[in-house]
Amino acid sequence: MSILLSAFLPFSGDKENSSLKILEQAQSIWKDQVELSFVVLPVTFGGAWPVLYEKIKTLRPSYVLAMGQDSSRSRPA
Repeated sequence: MSILLSAFLPFSGDKENSSLKILEQAQSIWKDQVELSFVVLPVTFGGAWPVLYEKIKTLRPSYVLAMGQDSSRSRPA
């Protein structure tokens, strides 16, 4: 089984993006259990999908987990 995880670069003046932290944690937790691949996406209207789509076409993962961040939240939903 292979999983592609995506996250976004920081945006709106934030110094970090919580989705990037999740990528780091997933790598250490799942590294021996599944084949993991990662992609960090730009935060632009037309930029994220082409990058993600190309990675999906190239890797053909079993699953894609696309993560993001809502800066207006004070805690995870």
